[in-house]
Amino acid sequence: MQMSSDWIAAYGGSSSLGTTYADGAMGWVPHDQVLSLACTDGIAHIEFDCMAWQNQVYSTTVLQWYQFRLLLDGVPIHEGGQVFMNAHTYRIVVDIPITTGTHEFAVAWRLSSPVGTEGTGTRRMYWFGGQLFVINCFR
Repeated sequence: MQMSSDWIAAYGGSSSLGTTYADGAMGWVPHDQVLSLACTDGIAHIEFDCMAWQNQVYSTTVLQWYQFRLLLDGVPIHEGGQVFMNAHTYRIVVDIPITTGTHEFAVAWRLSSPVGTEGTGTRRMYWFGGQLFVINCFR
């Protein structure tokens, strides 16, 4: 997966996606890159992993977290847990039934609400090295 195009435009890009409260407005934000795959009726084995870091400057007053979910054709199929640590390797693995046809697989993320003292432009979380892997298993 590549960096979000808005982050590349704003910061020139490197290997990170820097997210802010304003980016997500505290809801789920789908990554702007999807994986399209022609599938045969069977099972889709889906794996997502990345390294993530979150800014803990304001965590002395409230627990801050981030979270990822997997999407199939824009519909949530699996949601990972909330992570409160400042650095973490995030991994989601799921097997689901899949129909014949071309499907889009994607990742979405969200952040905890602001605690009130930081601005909406505060860089809260960076995730990098994201890998979305899909295998279509069929008979």
